[in-house]
Parts: sequence; structure tokens; C-alpha cells
Amino acid sequence: MISNVRGYGTHLAFDCKEAENVQRWLLASGINIHRCAPNTFALRPSMTLGCYDAAQLREALVHYSPMFGQ
Repeated sequence: MISNVRGYGTHLAFDCKEAENVQRWLLASGINIHRCAPNTFALRPSMTLGCYDAAQLREALVHYSPMFGQ
């Protein structure tokens, strides 16, 4: 589902085949994320991003339901 992960530090990006559905899922999960291209998400977290915040994003992506957008 996720490919081409790139970046370093607070400039990260990844590609996703079902970007629109994934974006809806993450927003419904309380994670505000936007696409920078049709199939690309760019993460520009603040310097206060902690382990808890990163874990929330990871868990939301792990539990993504492909049926959400349909």
C-alpha cells in the first residue's frame, strides 16, 4: 500500500496507491494530513512531534480499511 518512502528528519514523503481513501481514513482517525501530489503524502511535522504522535500515525495506517472510501 505504501511505497517510495523518502526524506529525512522533518521532511518526509511517501506514495500510496489509494491516496484519496487513505486521506479520508486518516482524517476520520484524527490525523490531519494532505497530499502534495495525486498519490503522494508529504509529512512536515513540527519539532514537537513525539513518539506518541508518530505511533498514532503508524497505528492508523496499520489499521487502514480499504472499504472506507467505498
